[in-house]
Amino acid sequence: EDINATILADPSASATDQDDVTISTSLFELYLALKEFHAFKESLPVSEKSELHMDRFHVWFDPAIKRWFSLARHKAFRRLEKAVELDKVELVHSMVKHSTSAVDATCCFGQIREFYRQLDWPEPVGAYTFVTLVMEDICSGARYYAELMHKKLKAAGYYDDEGQFDITDQLCITLNNIEHVKRSLATLPESLGFADIEKSMQKVYGEVG
Repeated sequence: EDINATILADPSASATDQDDVTISTSLFELYLALKEFHAFKESLPVSEKSELHMDRFHVWFDPAIKRWFSLARHKAFRRLEKAVELDKVELVHSMVKHSTSAVDATCCFGQIREFYRQLDWPEPVGAYTFVTLVMEDICSGARYYAELMHKKLKAAGYYDDEGQFDITDQLCITLNNIEHVKRSLATLPESLGFADIEKSMQKVYGEVG
């Protein structure tokens, strides 16, 4: 099958959701394999390097990028929903003031960062665009997590108009959960390599201002 046809295919045209996940996952695995294969080019003799026409292999996958990000976002949101659903809102340890869903949420965001790290897009402009998408997805996920925890509190009756408002352990843990997730976002500029991307952009476009 023509790989270009597979990459450019509209998944909504004929494939089911599961088919789209399978195709997207397979394409990303192929991208990683080609990236690793291309890295071996440095070990080849100079006379053979010119015969390996793969310097821009990454552009073959450009049409699939949005699909990969969409899939990563979809998976993250479903995992957040399951994490909050299963969370008993109890301390995971006496020395830790948050519960399991906060841990799951930060791990989920870590997986999105790992996806971006593996992507390792070589072109500065593309890297800038994709790191922006990663930031948007993680921040949207954090906001969605806070909304899910809010709904969980509401379902437990913490926002009833009648009766006394009680500050319970569950309420404190929920607030700690949101704070824990919020603090994890502070490391994003460093973990996503903002400084390196900025330097690469400056080399391409020069200093601004």
